[in-house]
Amino acid sequence: MKQNKSILFFTRLYHPHIGGVEKHVQLLSEALVDRGLTVTIITEQFDKKLPLIESLKNCTVFRIPIGKNEFLKKFLIWKWMFLHLSLLLKSDIIHIHDVFYWILPIRPLLLHKKIYITFHGYEGYPVKQSWIWQRKIGEKLSNGTICVGDFMKKWYFASPASVIYGAVKLNTAKYKEKDQSAVFFGRLDSQTGILEYVKAYKIIKKQFPNFTLTVVGEGEYTKKIPNDIKKIDFVGDISQYIGKNRFIFVSRYLSILEALVQNKEVISVYNSPIMKDYLLMSPFKKFISVCTSSEEIADVVIKRLKMKHDPLKMNEGYAWAKNQTWEKLVSVYLRLWE
Repeated sequence: MKQNKSILFFTRLYHPHIGGVEKHVQLLSEALVDRGLTVTIITEQFDKKLPLIESLKNCTVFRIPIGKNEFLKKFLIWKWMFLHLSLLLKSDIIHIHDVFYWILPIRPLLLHKKIYITFHGYEGYPVKQSWIWQRKIGEKLSNGTICVGDFMKKWYFASPASVIYGAVKLNTAKYKEKDQSAVFFGRLDSQTGILEYVKAYKIIKKQFPNFTLTVVGEGEYTKKIPNDIKKIDFVGDISQYIGKNRFIFVSRYLSILEALVQNKEVISVYNSPIMKDYLLMSPFKKFISVCTSSEEIADVVIKRLKMKHDPLKMNEGYAWAKNQTWEKLVSVYLRLWE
């Protein structure tokens, strides 16, 4: 692809908001700029203090003022799209991350434009038929798609050009690891399994009183975290917390990659059939411990605490993870756009 191409990304949330999709789009954008491409991001103004137009790391960010009314939000977004149609028309590539409905009313005006989409994660379980149809419509009206996870072929009947699992940067910093310790980071809600990890922590404490759990994140279950567990609000760089703890309690792709690339013992829990496939249909399933209950999590941790690290399994996971570079991921996008 020529270096003077302009890329327009759509994503519901973006930096400084913290999340997996946000990080994916941010680091992908910065890597593309390093290759000489021009990148513009359109996103929601989730905080009124944020400017509507801003330059971040040589990328231009446009934020759509959406207000607090969820029903009116889509109409405000569609109005913004009509008013800024020229921005879309002058871009060489339009790539949407999940929010294909943003351009539905103006798709007929963009028939000559190359439009692509990346589907990240899933909405919940059970999977509604309307979610499947929304994705299929986006897929049919796009020039090509990328899916984050092979499970989407089974659950959403997706036909992507490529399947990816994210990317990570190597971390060369050295941290002193505490043996009897674990960290969880992510949303504190039903989909991340936080309550199962908390229950497992209580079981482990009965045999190993010095065992500690740190929870980094925010969400609806915040008040359900016991006071003896250290709680920290979302942070952009989680590497120090991974480095200082032996066990990493996470179930999302990017979080798993970030743990594996630091050669850590990852324990992932699922509480639905789609989450089970999300984990077990991944290429790194053999490098992590996949559990279905707090009792299973506790059993894995207790057994590991009674033995030394499993260097072979951990080293294999590290070897796989360190090859999931941003340069490799950028190449997937560039091939799609050719």
